[in-house]
Amino acid sequence: AEVQFGAVKVGELTTRRVMLRARDGVAFAVTTTEVGGVRVTSSPTTPAAVRWVEIGFRSDAAGPIDQPLTLATTHPKSPTVTLRLCGLGG
Repeated sequence: AEVQFGAVKVGELTTRRVMLRARDGVAFAVTTTEVGGVRVTSSPTTPAAVRWVEIGFRSDAAGPIDQPLTLATTHPKSPTVTLRLCGLGG
């Protein structure tokens, strides 16, 4: 899945909310809180089959943004979920 950040001013934090859903209905938690300067928060805080994840990204340079973000989860069949972060720093 792709998360579009659009235009991101260098040094400013931009956030997006993404919904993650377990197709099999198994409750899970997202255990990642930060990866490579990308901040991740998840709600609800207890395991659930549907989770909202807020991703906070801060561009450190002008130019295209295209990087993977791999989230660790407690789901037995999907221990990781990879999202593609896209945008333009400037």
